[in-house]
Amino acid sequence: MFIEDLNNYLKLKKKELLDLIIISIILGFLFSFTYFNINQNLRQSFKEIYFLFSLFIFIMLTLRLFFMKFVGYIEGFEINIKIYYLNRFGIRNWDTISFWTLESIKRIPVYFLSIFLYLISFGFFIFPCIWNYEIKQIPHRFIGKKRMVEYGFREISDYRYSKALFAGSFFFFIFAFFIKFITLKLSLNFFSPYVFILYWIAFFNTIPIPMTEGYELFSRNVIGWIAAITILIFSMFALTIFTNLFLIILILILSIIVITITLLWNMLMK
Repeated sequence: MFIEDLNNYLKLKKKELLDLIIISIILGFLFSFTYFNINQNLRQSFKEIYFLFSLFIFIMLTLRLFFMKFVGYIEGFEINIKIYYLNRFGIRNWDTISFWTLESIKRIPVYFLSIFLYLISFGFFIFPCIWNYEIKQIPHRFIGKKRMVEYGFREISDYRYSKALFAGSFFFFIFAFFIKFITLKLSLNFFSPYVFILYWIAFFNTIPIPMTEGYELFSRNVIGWIAAITILIFSMFALTIFTNLFLIILILILSIIVITITLLWNMLMK
């Protein structure tokens, strides 16, 4: 019963799959165009690089979404990815202005902003945060639980939603660690363009820019955001510098211990 129920919530909806494809195509094009311009002496064609980058981004974001969906299911809510629009930046006075230009701007997907920033920076800046999430409750996940009074059928708490956002941030390390493991086994160079793409997306999804995941986590759970960015920075640094997997895991464990002690200290001081 649990497995069947979980599978139903882990399945991607058609709209989610379409948005993931669009996100991968756009970001894959921006990253591949920059990489192709910087490296003129490449054996691969632009089409091959574009396909590989887009496929890499699609696989990474899809696996990450499954990971977040699983955490959301455990916490009692469904999470769905979507491309968001410029009106999500909180410019509420647009709602009261009946001017067709502003009304049309509100409906422009935010990836046009990403393309615009890419063009005015002459291909040196890529804004990858072009998606957000919709969440809704799974009420039956709380039936018979002791904490049903706290959760019940009320609105999803910031604390619970922040767990899924934190899991999404932590997934970047898991994925980077997997790449590190493969590159060490095959004696390849770890710091490839794929790792750069992963680092870039992870970094911008952690900084609290309005309407991004980092902002959602920061506004809902500051301690969780501090823990996420600390683990991300230390783990990515360890993955880049060290070749010994034991040292990488040790640095991650030490950073988690420091964060745990900090959290316990804050709880005792309250």
